[in-house]
Amino acid sequence: METRVKDLVASIDGILERQTLSTAEMRVLRGRLVFAESQIFGRVAGLHMQQLSKYEHAVGDASLDDDVVESLQFLRERIVLGGPRTALAETGRVFHLYTDACYEDSVGGLGAVLYDGHGNLMSFYSAQVNRDQVALLNPLGKETIILDLEALAVLVACVSLLPAEGVFQNDRVVIFVDNEAVLARLVSGRGGGSIDNRIFGGVLNWEQETSVLAWYERVPSAANVADSPSRGNVSNLDPLLAINQCRCQ
Repeated sequence: METRVKDLVASIDGILERQTLSTAEMRVLRGRLVFAESQIFGRVAGLHMQQLSKYEHAVGDASLDDDVVESLQFLRERIVLGGPRTALAETGRVFHLYTDACYEDSVGGLGAVLYDGHGNLMSFYSAQVNRDQVALLNPLGKETIILDLEALAVLVACVSLLPAEGVFQNDRVVIFVDNEAVLARLVSGRGGGSIDNRIFGGVLNWEQETSVLAWYERVPSAANVADSPSRGNVSNLDPLLAINQCRCQ
């Protein structure tokens, strides 16, 4: 394994030094990285592998752009520093995490509710996304950013309600969303634009850092208990279990 790591790192270093990549070289490198991914990577590596795939139809040696350089540097670091993937026989705890977002009149809202495996409420958050924050999330001036907000609701919930020190390897977390597009991207580990990639990448980084077993599932909007807190209504939730909004914004 050590020899393979050295060879793979040397290949990446050579590409970064030349600042070019051909289709044939990309395919070989991608195949070797896929094998390595099964040994050490979390799903976040998939976002960086997408950058390599841009060279699928390159003619000759094509110059690297900044995004590919960043991805190659990330993958190189993961190969050198990534610990082995482990499998544990014991069963961890179970959490159910409901998330939601809204977008109306150029402002948004985020919310999430966390339950343990027995249906007991553990914590929740409710946060407004003001016009300035919406502008940061929408640099292209899209008509709606509900997809971005739905994804952000998941990310904020994961890092705020389920921080790295609060969950452990082999714990199970079922994360519910009511947006089909967001669910598909969470399952596939693929983002869209630059903002999307950062948000989904944040969720995948959380998976990797905590080593939890995350399962993403759809919940009908009418049954989503996070709908009310995403709109600022927390009257049916215990205020003592609220996560400070300052941590969510």
